[in-house]
Amino acid sequence: MSIAHSTGRARSGDVSIFYRKLGNRGQTPILIVHGLSYFSWDWLEVGRVLAADREVVAIDMRGFGDSDWSPQKDYSVPSMAQDIVNVLDHPGWTRALLVGHSMGGRGTTYVAARHAQRVAGLALIERARSCRVEVIGPVPLGGRFWSAYLVDPFGIRLEFATDRGRGEHGVV
Repeated sequence: MSIAHSTGRARSGDVSIFYRKLGNRGQTPILIVHGLSYFSWDWLEVGRVLAADREVVAIDMRGFGDSDWSPQKDYSVPSMAQDIVNVLDHPGWTRALLVGHSMGGRGTTYVAARHAQRVAGLALIERARSCRVEVIGPVPLGGRFWSAYLVDPFGIRLEFATDRGRGEHGVV
């Protein structure tokens, strides 16, 4: 099966953010935000799998890949988060599932905290940390155990699983 693939740009203040779009409208769309020393190209294979029944956008954060460098050298988390929101607006999405890898996890977490109505779900992969850890667990949850909760600076409680088995839908 061939997956539609196009590229585009979204304006975000003084920079142009490059993105790759895969798939067609269907289920809730997914926006992937890469980590440091990565860019959208690194997520193409994952994006193709996820795009079987939805649109998937992978972006190049400001200063990475084909996105502009910030003339003001502003690479702050709030600016990164605004870039993400502006990319969400570009294909006309009202809500999306956000996937943040490493540093991209900081930006997606900020978006989830400040623009919760735009976020249908949040998946964090090796999220860069700038948060306090509150070890509360282990806490049983649906037959599985969570080892700890982490409360990030924006007040979102994240859960860490010690059981690395496959979930109901095949997701680890």
